[in-house]
Amino acid sequence: MKYTIDGYTFYSVREFEGAKRDALRIRALQRSGKTDTEVARNYRRQIKENKIKFETRLGKEFAADINKKLCTKSAGDRIAGRRLSIIGRLKNFFMVPLGIAMVGLVCVGVIFGSREWESRKNMAEVQAAANGKLTEKEQVMDESLILPRFKELAAKNPDLVGWLTIPDTIIDYPVMYRTGDNDYYLEHDFDGNSDNNGLLVLDKRCTLKGNDINSLVHGHNMNSGAMFGTLLNYTDKKYFEAHPTITFSTLYEEQTFEIIGVFRSQVYNENTKDFAFYNYIRIENKEQFDTYVRGIKSQSLYDTGVTAYYGDKLLTLSTCEYSKENGRLVVVGRCKQ
Repeated sequence: MKYTIDGYTFYSVREFEGAKRDALRIRALQRSGKTDTEVARNYRRQIKENKIKFETRLGKEFAADINKKLCTKSAGDRIAGRRLSIIGRLKNFFMVPLGIAMVGLVCVGVIFGSREWESRKNMAEVQAAANGKLTEKEQVMDESLILPRFKELAAKNPDLVGWLTIPDTIIDYPVMYRTGDNDYYLEHDFDGNSDNNGLLVLDKRCTLKGNDINSLVHGHNMNSGAMFGTLLNYTDKKYFEAHPTITFSTLYEEQTFEIIGVFRSQVYNENTKDFAFYNYIRIENKEQFDTYVRGIKSQSLYDTGVTAYYGDKLLTLSTCEYSKENGRLVVVGRCKQ
């Protein structure tokens, strides 16, 4: 099966998803300046700051073209005519039906690597936006499949991949993703400001849409209880019984997970006998899946009465736990069908 976007043909869903993200990156760059020169300069700055990286030839050819123009032309005419080219290609992307062999698949995506954040808003404002309480609207992408509650936030910060909530707790936060980087959003807030609390982070080895068989989410264990600071309450079975589910919504679908296990582990220690849960992100077959579930169950602090079977989607939450060096508390759930 082949997939076509903006004149480029791809032969796997993975490449196609990357091409959609590249096209949206280009869209974000076009919006980052009033003139083509500003667009090019913003592009070059974001490359230097490691905020943007194209994944497919669609984006890489755009990058090569704009770099060539920046290097060979004077400041006055470096990218003369490029505006029409960019706009034309983007119109094709957003206005012309994609030539794909899948019924009803509409081009959507998450923008990754956009410009510096235009506004400085705190977490309360971010949560309010997720609940539809902000009124400012900024249309920056094809939004046909993105859940309405996330459209504004995804436009403000394209590193957003979803939202994680544990009902009746303070855990109610955005989940972020940066290509090849687990650390940035553990040290910054939604607006890019330095923040010791950080945010929740989808592991860099996961796919960008958060649709892996197993999605691993990291968060700090803060003394204040922020982020995953209250996740350690799950060491008490009574707490689990009062909070047996987790909601992890990607930008495209609401998902509820039933907890199948809670356990302590240790990372970065080859001699540990603890279950290496972090090696089971890219689960590829039933054998790996069953091994992961057995490891969860064998290490779990108590029986939750719920298990998982190959074909289920899993969510793994991890935070620091200080009973041992490099300790982790891990909570794993399976998606309810």
